[in-house]
Amino acid sequence: MMEGHLLGSYRQLIAHEIDRRKLTITALAKETGYNRRSLKRMITGAQELRARDIIAICAAIGVDRMVATFAIECMGNWQFYYDITLQVTLSLIKPVVNRINESATAAIEPLTNAAQKQLASWIADIVIRNQEQIYDRRDRLTDLPRL
Repeated sequence: MMEGHLLGSYRQLIAHEIDRRKLTITALAKETGYNRRSLKRMITGAQELRARDIIAICAAIGVDRMVATFAIECMGNWQFYYDITLQVTLSLIKPVVNRINESATAAIEPLTNAAQKQLASWIADIVIRNQEQIYDRRDRLTDLPRL
């Protein structure tokens, strides 16, 4: 069973997304198959919210569960769901794992804390440089002479 603060965070994210997307409980109930009263009670905390409920509700409102889970359970704050840096970083996980699995010629071993810190810093610097290059190219495009 999930801890109370985690469930509260999922509820907050769900409620925020419902409000942000201007969804009605009636429409959401129809989409999820829950009755209106139960759905409202789950979202407000008056009724138990189970993992399968989170999955169904997130799917119905378009919340990316992986990003939500990472924001809430790893970063400790549901508002990280909207952090583009988190989204970009998570989008790298699958291709990196696939690349390692396809190309590694030796068994992968756990990293030491120092190695993890060094590798994370190196990857972050590459992502930052890439973004700087993107902004630089955009700036040069806007500086083109007008015809």
